[in-house]
Amino acid sequence: MILDVGCGANPRGDINTDFSLNELETDRTHLKVKLDVRSSVTNLPFPDNSFGTVFANGLLHHIPRIKPAINEMIRVASDTVFGYEPHRLNWLIRRHHHYHYHYGFKKKDLYEIFRANPKVSNVQIHYVFDVAKKIPNITLQYFLLLKKEF
Repeated sequence: MILDVGCGANPRGDINTDFSLNELETDRTHLKVKLDVRSSVTNLPFPDNSFGTVFANGLLHHIPRIKPAINEMIRVASDTVFGYEPHRLNWLIRRHHHYHYHYGFKKKDLYEIFRANPKVSNVQIHYVFDVAKKIPNITLQYFLLLKKEF
């Protein structure tokens, strides 16, 4: 099963969580959503290892306390945590910097954050677009993959 954490108005998981009640009340009759749960990413109401995959699309830069959020996603994942994050030099982020953007990340920042958790055995971070290898600040997002030790 897939848990989409911080799903917003566009859920992708079998079970979807968001802190905002407004996002969860969006009309989703056209989607194949099994369950929506209102919760904080730093306190997910699920047992350890209860999801094969935990997905977080553009979530981390909105959270003031990143490490507890990552630890919580790793706790409920039995295998993989993955998601997307904008590069901190992305011109869209710089131009439209809102109060709800707490962080911007470089590739090495994400490595350090994820490797700090002892349950993580493999971290892979890639640019979504090949051109981003040469000019990282034009990429819209990173791709993150964390595999837990079994």
